[in-house]
Amino acid sequence: GSRPRVVVRLLPTCSPAMLQLRKLAPTSNAVRSITVPAQSAAEPLTAAGASGTAAEVAPTTAPTPLYNTSILQDALLSRHTTPLEAAVESLPRLGDALALLRGWARLHGFA
Repeated sequence: GSRPRVVVRLLPTCSPAMLQLRKLAPTSNAVRSITVPAQSAAEPLTAAGASGTAAEVAPTTAPTPLYNTSILQDALLSRHTTPLEAAVESLPRLGDALALLRGWARLHGFA
């Protein structure tokens, strides 16, 4: 006979208590970058330039709203799944509707 198809997904999450929500605002940058020495096209990078004697380039501070949102979604995963599981148990057809939606999303390249 055919074996049932089993998919196991491990979704690492952290407690929302570990996060400082103000740092994950849409206008915040939650990605740290390093400062690198500036290099002009005419000036090859030398050991002196690599040691930081050349002018420094400021790290980017552009907001990272998509990254911040994904961190928040991961942290709030258990808060969202518990009510969803309760809804699926109380509304048997909701599970079927979600399965149909999952198939449609996969067919259209969303999953």
